[in-house]
Amino acid sequence: MLPSLGQLPSLKQLSISDMNSVKTIDLGFYKKENCSFVTPFPSLESLRIVSMPCWEVWSSFYSEAFPVLKFLQIINCPKLKGDLPNHLPVLQTLAIINCQLLVSTVPRAPTLKRLEMYKSKNVTFPVFPLFVEDIDIEGSPMVESMMEAISNIQPTCLRYLSLNDCSSAISFPGDRLPASLKTLEISGLKKLKFPMQHKNELLELLSINNSCDSLKSLPLVTFPNLINLYITNCTNMESLVVGSESFKSLNSFGIGQCPNFVSFPKEGLSAPNLTRFSVDGCEKLKSLPDQMGTLLPKMEYLEMSNCQQIESFPRGSMPPDPVGHRY
Repeated sequence: MLPSLGQLPSLKQLSISDMNSVKTIDLGFYKKENCSFVTPFPSLESLRIVSMPCWEVWSSFYSEAFPVLKFLQIINCPKLKGDLPNHLPVLQTLAIINCQLLVSTVPRAPTLKRLEMYKSKNVTFPVFPLFVEDIDIEGSPMVESMMEAISNIQPTCLRYLSLNDCSSAISFPGDRLPASLKTLEISGLKKLKFPMQHKNELLELLSINNSCDSLKSLPLVTFPNLINLYITNCTNMESLVVGSESFKSLNSFGIGQCPNFVSFPKEGLSAPNLTRFSVDGCEKLKSLPDQMGTLLPKMEYLEMSNCQQIESFPRGSMPPDPVGHRY
């Protein structure tokens, strides 16, 4: 069993790892019996529990414990079944990774800013954390639960969202992204309905990988201030739509392993500050965007590979004096 570490009044950081015989963390972890010390772990700010292969139960919670805990990380505890502390009043970062048997709810944490969950299928969100800024989650039940929680409240602080490996049919509430979002990374969400009806003025990075099978054409006008755009392994993606817009913020663009991607817009791609342009594994693509020399004047890096139907370079000059190029 673990010693009564909760009695150490000045302990700020605690890491517990690779203790193969520990099965239970219980009352003795907080304080000894008949101990007059009232608040367990009064100064603890960071708690990491990593690689505990036989740990099954975390029990005997004290509602007053961990009053200043800001960072909680539980990794590689495959037999842990539950439960987590239900209230951590100043928690800012929560990471639960590779805890497949854990059945719990996300602790009530009104100050939570970063949430990371991978391979922990049964942790749910009873209430969406209002002030969360970064979310990185993987797995069908987790993604579904998070999307349901978002539907109950429109997040105003969410800046970074990464969704991975969900086989269920899901969509964003109201067919729109959270207005505050700056980074969206999607991977392995084939049945996600991608929102295209409302502009997102703040989105700066969009990455779509092996996702959104219903998405055949991506209208970039929906994201006028993108800085980085990456589309990979999207088998049904056929084209981009840009209209007459100029994407002044776009700096890096890449599309790869999209076998049905046929063409860039006829009017070309106007991105005066784009420096990196990459196309790979687009078997049906026959030409690059027209007028690259004029519309992409600052391009420094051009990579084109495994596009066997490319017939010619685009009409109009190539960008002057490129720093690097690969064909």
